[in-house]
Amino acid sequence: MTAPVGVSVRLTLPYDRPPKALVGNTRVHWRQRSADTKQVRADVIRLAQAAKLHQLKARIEHITVALTWAPGDHRRRDADNLWPLLKACCDALAKGRRDWVGLELVPDDTPHWMDKRAPVIAPPPDKGMWLDLSIRFAEETP
Repeated sequence: MTAPVGVSVRLTLPYDRPPKALVGNTRVHWRQRSADTKQVRADVIRLAQAAKLHQLKARIEHITVALTWAPGDHRRRDADNLWPLLKACCDALAKGRRDWVGLELVPDDTPHWMDKRAPVIAPPPDKGMWLDLSIRFAEETP
């Protein structure tokens, strides 16, 4: 039996809005940015483990990550400001450095291993924030 070619997973983030320190135009103290980044990484790791992504038997060849925020209203927002949040989420899925731990689904979050789609702001009536992951497995050779 061959391994599946790929799988799609949605991780619903526990935020109604991006953490303040992880919005592109926000100026905050480095300690607050560090704390928010650490919290987002921990949340994404926890959600990915709950989805049993760390138990996948097939070797992962590539991941595509897409962040969507649905604020639930029609106010104007700039999707470019979500890039710092997306970066923290992607860092959580890749192998981390010595000073923080990632889930290690892929060795690095470089384009060879991970494609980061531009963040999207969805219109109402949707409300919430989620990551859509498309995971492609390596074909095993006999």
